[in-house]
Amino acid sequence: MKSIFFTIKSKLPNSTKRKIEGMACALIKRFLKTISISYRGYRVFLPARDNCAAVIYFRYLLTHFWEHEIFEQKVVQHLLERHMSDVHFIDGGASYGLYSLLASSTPTVNKTYAIECLLETCHWLKRTIFYNHLEDRVDCIHAAISSSSGGTHFVQASDHSEWNKTLAAVGNGRSASQYEKVETLALDDLIFDQLGLTKGSVFIKLDLEGNEYSALKGLQRFFSSGLDYVLFTEIHTGILQTEEAILKYAQELWDKKAAGVYDVQVRKEQGRIVELNTFSEFADLLREYAQQQFPCNLTNILLCKRKISPQLLKEIGGRLGR
Repeated sequence: MKSIFFTIKSKLPNSTKRKIEGMACALIKRFLKTISISYRGYRVFLPARDNCAAVIYFRYLLTHFWEHEIFEQKVVQHLLERHMSDVHFIDGGASYGLYSLLASSTPTVNKTYAIECLLETCHWLKRTIFYNHLEDRVDCIHAAISSSSGGTHFVQASDHSEWNKTLAAVGNGRSASQYEKVETLALDDLIFDQLGLTKGSVFIKLDLEGNEYSALKGLQRFFSSGLDYVLFTEIHTGILQTEEAILKYAQELWDKKAAGVYDVQVRKEQGRIVELNTFSEFADLLREYAQQQFPCNLTNILLCKRKISPQLLKEIGGRLGR
């Protein structure tokens, strides 16, 4: 068989998940070329190019979407269903499209735009979209989200998006053959010039492996428009290396003047949302996370044009202060 079918159930005990992970990785290494996973009623296709890649890909999926799925996706789903209507969902750093599929399964979402910078990953994502007959609901866009459109970025051609870094130039001792060129896209240009959105809601999810600051610079018109919005962005260690960088990033987010700013803490056992009420509180939070030695994302920040209602915040698992 060239593919195998796994069903993901978010409420399985951790011990059971680990057993399934071990069996799945063993099967991938021995037999498979393609992985097919059932997710929210959709089938998702993933590559298994060699032994190492198979283990990395599958363990990334398990770690990111089994342990955090219960809370991260609970937050996104609740906001889409209960906080917003007439939604256009922008999945920045879509990878293999699991958040795009979550949005597509939500009745309040009109259209989903899955943006991914790796060409091969886009091919797999398009296969998933086609297989699930989602061509009218999900657009796959091959681009690197940045501060402006029409430029060129180099991305690591062989790495999965967990480690993919968007680079301004080929460097770090690697040969040019290890990179692929991709055109840049500013989200302002997508939202207003290409899609022509003037009403309704926009939910933006950003997981750009440290390139989130550049993406925010390409959202100048968006935050001053009349569109209702939620921005859900990951915070990575790569943008919090110095005090200057911490303050710069905090100021960039705080200047958006969102009515609600929230820290979505996925590294807590159960997860929680904490509302941030002052800039100093927000900057202190980033300093706190910058001191921790996690290899990838540290936390997620929510910016909402309208505050989340106390009742919905409580249902999701939030509180009003740190």
